[in-house]
Amino acid sequence: AESWNHRVTRWAPGAVAGEVVAGGQGAGSGLGQLRHPDGVFVDPSGSVYVADYGNHRVTRWRRGSDVGEVVAGTGGKGAEARELAGPTGLFVDDA
Repeated sequence: AESWNHRVTRWAPGAVAGEVVAGGQGAGSGLGQLRHPDGVFVDPSGSVYVADYGNHRVTRWRRGSDVGEVVAGTGGKGAEARELAGPTGLFVDDA
């Protein structure tokens, strides 16, 4: 994750440039944006999950999509079970 560039890039071995796979549309709270992304998890299908620190949420970006979908958190900082407060890491399982 590139926290200050508000994006996640994938780098192929030997590549001279990365491919933006999440965010990359400036800092913000829209579904095509991230605000200081931190943790990243890639599932077997290639979907990228991002701990979006500044938006207090986790988003999933399906392969080839330019927008994510919120899969955890409400987008507002909080301490209730449905809320997150600056997530920095994540793990996804199929349970």
